[in-house]
Amino acid sequence: MRLMVALEMRFYRRFRTVSAVSGEIRQVLVHAGVREDRVRVIPNGIPLDPPLLPAAERERLRASLGVGPEGFLVLNAGRLTTQKDQATLLRAVGELPAAGRPVTCLVAGEGDLRESLQSQIVAGGWGDRVRLLGFRDDVPALLQAADAFALPSLDEGMPMILLETAAAGTPIVATPVGDIPTLVRDGATGLVVPRGDTAALAAALLRLRDEPGL
Repeated sequence: MRLMVALEMRFYRRFRTVSAVSGEIRQVLVHAGVREDRVRVIPNGIPLDPPLLPAAERERLRASLGVGPEGFLVLNAGRLTTQKDQATLLRAVGELPAAGRPVTCLVAGEGDLRESLQSQIVAGGWGDRVRLLGFRDDVPALLQAADAFALPSLDEGMPMILLETAAAGTPIVATPVGDIPTLVRDGATGLVVPRGDTAALAAALLRLRDEPGL
């Protein structure tokens, strides 16, 4: 990875124009020696009219995932890596109080940390509320089936998955990294929690669960 990044930066310095998906990534490129006048920010974009999942199909999908009508489903989707920090999400959900609506957390995706995360689930005794789904080709449907989407990343540009989540109308809990704050404004378009803060993430998820109007 270090070799790849070094080669990328060497090539980038020779390009007439380099596009970055966020202002933060633009600054990384400039700091690495790419001429400032050659870097352009082109934000990620998505269609704003995802196909609507019918209510009956939504309930069938939730049931197939082991989530009943009264359950509160938290979704995470992405590569299983340190950057995405699913470990903090698993701890937050695993340590939620048992009272109230049952909370289920499903993580869709594959990555180098799968075995480590699965071991964390087993060690914590959280198998009844946290599951790794592996690769899924129905993430747009999962987004609409979920009650909340959590992305506790340590580092980001502008994640496509958050744009897709917002377009689906699913409540978001995220960390203020990269350009995420331009999309998720705390208390207005989602809830924002500090990086690596298990207690704050758990509190935000409980708030969404217990305040449906929010």
